[in-house]
Amino acid sequence: KKEEEKKDIETRIKFGELDAWLEKRVQNQSKETLLKAEPITLEILKILAEIKRLAMDLDDKECPDVPDKIRKIIITSKPAFVRGILDAVKIKGDMKTNRAKGIGHPRDIKTAENFHRDLQDTLSAIGKIVMGQGRYLPLAFGGELENIRRESKKLLDKSEELGAACGIGKDNILKGASDDIIGIKRSIARLSRLRYEESELVKQIEQLTSKKDELQEKYDRIDKSDAANDLKGIEKELKEIMAKKEGIGMNINGIITPIRRVMKKFRKIVSEGGGDKYSFYDPKCIDDYINDPLNGFLSDSSDSEKLKGILSGIKKAIETDELNKTNELRINVSEKKKIEHRINTLLNSDLNKLRKDYKELERAVEELAEIVNVKSVSLSAKKNGIEREIESVDMRITSDTRELGRIRKKIPVITEDISKVLKNLEKKLSEFERGSVSIVLDTTSDKC
Repeated sequence: KKEEEKKDIETRIKFGELDAWLEKRVQNQSKETLLKAEPITLEILKILAEIKRLAMDLDDKECPDVPDKIRKIIITSKPAFVRGILDAVKIKGDMKTNRAKGIGHPRDIKTAENFHRDLQDTLSAIGKIVMGQGRYLPLAFGGELENIRRESKKLLDKSEELGAACGIGKDNILKGASDDIIGIKRSIARLSRLRYEESELVKQIEQLTSKKDELQEKYDRIDKSDAANDLKGIEKELKEIMAKKEGIGMNINGIITPIRRVMKKFRKIVSEGGGDKYSFYDPKCIDDYINDPLNGFLSDSSDSEKLKGILSGIKKAIETDELNKTNELRINVSEKKKIEHRINTLLNSDLNKLRKDYKELERAVEELAEIVNVKSVSLSAKKNGIEREIESVDMRITSDTRELGRIRKKIPVITEDISKVLKNLEKKLSEFERGSVSIVLDTTSDKC
């Protein structure tokens, strides 16, 4: 009835108090075990003393009348037999004892267990001696050997009783529970460490993300800085000047290109040899204007001497021969008028101003392009530096996020392991207490 009442009572234990609770149970169990073991160990010591006495009595006895052959064997083997028995029981006679109670009272469970272990060695030694040095002794000392065997059998029975009293060979519930507690503590410590690492990583990722945002803002401010605005203004001015320069270049091409065809014809008669009339004209100068009118114009002298010379030559070549009613370039009257008009327009144009304006704009473009390049390099260096910092921060965020994910995968696994061991521990303690035992993982132990 008491057992049934005990089963109805639930014992709730805080995990932090479990060591003390278990230690008390272990002490109580030790006391109960020692109470069971003490009378058995006293009987064992008496049996050992009796075996010792029987061996010493045997040693004092003379060999009875037996055949000479057997007598020699007995005389030779008896001393070795007696010495072996005395050595076997002597080793077990000095058991550590409880000083208050005296010899035969184990000081603690460990002493009783060690005594039982050594007793097995004694039994084994006695068995070997009886079967070895004592195998011929029954021929002369049958009664004495039978008495030793009888006491050895008693010793074996008491050894088994002592083993049962100490729980040897059986699962030690409290020892297993203690091992479980150690395992849970280790898991809790590991879990606590992982949660701390998780918290630190979360903080670190937040700080890195904040730093990345600051760097991005710093990067964006560069594009809005005075230096960037100044660069934009210079780039705009550069584009405007380049457009003006291109406009003048197109204008130069526009007034020279229409007479390229007639220049080619003139070049032909010059290269074929037009007599003294065209001997002083340089075909290369004509080619410069034909192949690239703008560069040909820009490479000419400040007063366009080459161009004016070519135009003068063309005018001569298109003059009509009154006798033959034709000209050297074989151009009809209508086209001749157009060419004369274009040549006159060119000769009347302020060619020097065009060339001067173009070259001035060209120099301005080069100067501004150099300024743009220097300022762009400076701004790019700043932006590249920040980009490298952002990239470094991104790599750390990625690494920390990966590590955070790894930790967060481990936490539920360890938590589940703790739960399983805890349930197993509750089962063991409930079995030991013969009632329901539940363990509370308090907040001082962990935050599972």
